[in-house]
Amino acid sequence: MINEVYNVVQEILNKNGYGLLTPTRFVHFAESAQLKVVGETIDDYRVAKRNAARYDASDVLNTMEAIIEIFADRAMLSREVDGELAEYHLMPSDYMRWGSANVDDVEIVKLPSRMKAAVNRNYYVNPVESEPVCFIEGNRLYVYPQSIGVIDSTPVDEVELHYYRYPKKPNWTYEMVGKTPVFDSGSEFYQDFEVPASLFNKLVLNISALAGVHLKDADVVQYSFNSAEEMYRKENR
Repeated sequence: MINEVYNVVQEILNKNGYGLLTPTRFVHFAESAQLKVVGETIDDYRVAKRNAARYDASDVLNTMEAIIEIFADRAMLSREVDGELAEYHLMPSDYMRWGSANVDDVEIVKLPSRMKAAVNRNYYVNPVESEPVCFIEGNRLYVYPQSIGVIDSTPVDEVELHYYRYPKKPNWTYEMVGKTPVFDSGSEFYQDFEVPASLFNKLVLNISALAGVHLKDADVVQYSFNSAEEMYRKENR
């Protein structure tokens, strides 16, 4: 799909007098656009799920759920860092968004990081293992009570994290034919978008906006049709 997005974006920019994007700049914009689209889809899904009881939107909910499941992942976290027992659990390197966390099927409630000091100062209502809480600071997950994740001073992997990972960075690979970059899907560095084709328009809209052109869905449809027609003419000369 990345080549189709590339062709439509280039046509949009060219028709609007912006000139063509270099492959490097396109890839940079494509990465930002995919991150934004995935993040928006996760947010929209959470809102739709909350409203599911009031509105009959099962088809929309199922569609969004299928998209975000591409990026859903799971990891068992440890407090062992560089061979030592740390105060925190190290988060996965590809962590993007929170899903949930539990210890032996007991949910760990995620609180805003600004509440960490207040929880630590509260000597009367401390977190207990039956009602654990956590905070995220950078790539560190602090879980309370601190008896979680350690047995007899030895780190144990008992915090189960469900999260959404970062999508793989898209890469429109090419080879130069004269002075023109030509798409090369056979390159070992090639990486297509991970989002499905149903989000094609959103990718094009976001990449075009990053390049300075603001469009509507109807414009993308027309440019996509024009691009496909042009490709057909070239292939059938």
